[in-house]
Amino acid sequence: MTVEDFLGRYLSEPKSHVFFDPPEQPMTQRQFHKHLQENGIALNLKSRMLITDNALFINGEAYPVNKPAFIILAKLADNYMLPAAMPIDKETEALLYQWYLSGYLD
Repeated sequence: MTVEDFLGRYLSEPKSHVFFDPPEQPMTQRQFHKHLQENGIALNLKSRMLITDNALFINGEAYPVNKPAFIILAKLADNYMLPAAMPIDKETEALLYQWYLSGYLD
């Protein structure tokens, strides 16, 4: 584990009293895609996201992503939201859907 990896995980780790609630009735991936295109998505206010030159961290977890995903997710980290109708590749959308199911996104 590199220093960058350790710090990214440590600094993005939520406090011990913070818990994420998955959606009670989650959207299907198809519904999520439609919602994403029509409404955009926001980072849950409890989520902690960190971007470095080489890595992406959210809530204490590191994610290797391709360059297009990195650019989109850096916008999410900076703005706490992604606007509607933003072009998003399949890999990024799958990761966002995973985060939605974990309660990291609203």
